[in-house]
Amino acid sequence: MRAVRHAVVTDIHADTTRLRAVLDGIREQEVDHVVCLGDVFECRLGKGAATEYEFDGQLTDVFDPDPELARLLDGVRLVRGNQEERIRSLVPDHHLPDWSRPLLHAPLEHRTDFALYCHGHPLPWRELTPGLWCPADTDFPGRALVHGHHHRSALYRL
Repeated sequence: MRAVRHAVVTDIHADTTRLRAVLDGIREQEVDHVVCLGDVFECRLGKGAATEYEFDGQLTDVFDPDPELARLLDGVRLVRGNQEERIRSLVPDHHLPDWSRPLLHAPLEHRTDFALYCHGHPLPWRELTPGLWCPADTDFPGRALVHGHHHRSALYRL
């Protein structure tokens, strides 16, 4: 019996070209499920600017509304990242295009018997050694914690 294989993509930050290339590579593998851990979009307003922003009806002031990103991720298990949370806080729901809703309203985590999949921004981060941050004190079910947010590929054994 073959084990179930998952592919994980995260922190796309509106790079449709690279997402397309990664998904093409995944299709060449015998992958059963693809999980996207958030930050599909890039919010144009940083945390500081977002606190003073008032939405004027222009989505492009907040993010690049690219329906191709949503189309490429159709059928992928989605988890919401901090970029999607910031966009949701800035754009009233009735102004969001229908194609964007699965990405912007995705859950914060996905759990399986094996792992907890999340973006990583709500985790309790700790600096294990200078410059190496890890969610070392995170309590999670299963055997693995799979997260994005820090823009590094890593496998930690704690």
